[in-house]
Amino acid sequence: MRTSIAVIILFTVPLCALAEWEPIGPDGGEIRELAIAPSNEAIMYVATPRIPAKIFRSTDAGVSWNYVSIIEHYPNSIAVDPIDPDIVYIGSWYEVYKSTDGGETWTDYPYPGQAICGVTVNPVTPSILYACGNSFSNNNYVMTFFKSTDAGETWSATTLNQHAGSSYSLTIDPQDPDIIYIGGSINTSTVIPKVYKSTNGGSNFYDESSGIDDGYSIRALAVHPTDQNTVYAGSYLSGVYRSTDAGNSWTLATPSSITYIFSLATSSTEPDLVYAGSTYDIYKSTDAGVTWDTASNGLSGYQFQKIAASQQTAGTAYTVNSFGVHGTVDAGMNWYACNSGIQLGRVALLNTYHQSPSTLYVELQEIGFFRSDDNGTIWTELTMPSTCGDLCAFAVHNIDPDLIFAFEGTG
Repeated sequence: MRTSIAVIILFTVPLCALAEWEPIGPDGGEIRELAIAPSNEAIMYVATPRIPAKIFRSTDAGVSWNYVSIIEHYPNSIAVDPIDPDIVYIGSWYEVYKSTDGGETWTDYPYPGQAICGVTVNPVTPSILYACGNSFSNNNYVMTFFKSTDAGETWSATTLNQHAGSSYSLTIDPQDPDIIYIGGSINTSTVIPKVYKSTNGGSNFYDESSGIDDGYSIRALAVHPTDQNTVYAGSYLSGVYRSTDAGNSWTLATPSSITYIFSLATSSTEPDLVYAGSTYDIYKSTDAGVTWDTASNGLSGYQFQKIAASQQTAGTAYTVNSFGVHGTVDAGMNWYACNSGIQLGRVALLNTYHQSPSTLYVELQEIGFFRSDDNGTIWTELTMPSTCGDLCAFAVHNIDPDLIFAFEGTG
């Protein structure tokens, strides 16, 4: 009698290796940097505040976004060539990145500093780049101006002050690119906000900080598109300063309630309009910075660290923050989210309505609470029950999908 023994060998394969996954949203997630291509405003670039940083590109004015690549260092500024929208520069810690194919690939170039916090391209001579940040000198990291004359391959450095400090913002006069303003701070016994100005393309700088006696540091700068004498400086603590004599003197233009200004933007289509982005709100002035109003209707999230205004279409501007990208077509009266294709949110909580599995509820950490009734095709942001932080847990009523029970902690 012969006995047959069958040996069955089981190969254990993780379920996730067999399944096909696709992102369904909600769209959004933290974006920190933003730039519009001057020669084709339908082309835009954004970057995440991460290491490595993800780069997204839009070719339809923010209607949709495509993830294109990553860079290895933290991005602090994006600038697009004024003629070729596929040439992009990113200033970061330790390196300047350049792409000539719309952000698909990058070449990194070292520069004589630690950080570049702002970078811009000369609109008349695109091979000339200006940047600001800090470099090491006399045993301190100091405010520094950087310049490249070969499209970012090599850089020179000019220190602006020998005290410890850093440059955070840079802008050029739209009518004369040889006029450069740099904002930052120095640290003596206290932290002192500073603005420096050059009228010869960065060969020489002089201190133009008279009247800026508070605010910790200057984080944003902008020049009026048609009036060279009107300049704006956004401070970290005190709001927006305004100069009417090309930086020779400054006065605080905003009320004490407006603080933590990270970005400023103007538009040649509406020269007297200026936007200011702060921690939780966007403000605007329609009289060249004399008076200011809140312009945050429709915005979600916080940290409006970049605003970019269209130079061709009146009323159009974009901003980025912890939620993603927002746009306006009525000069900041109303904003709308434009994050299609940007799916960076961290899912903190997920639940369904058991009688209708197509109804989903999701909380994205530090972004918001969302509902979908069609398996995630369309999402609607819901009002959070409090502003102190994320939820700890939530449950959907077993009969009424509109009734939700939630727990929240201390924020």
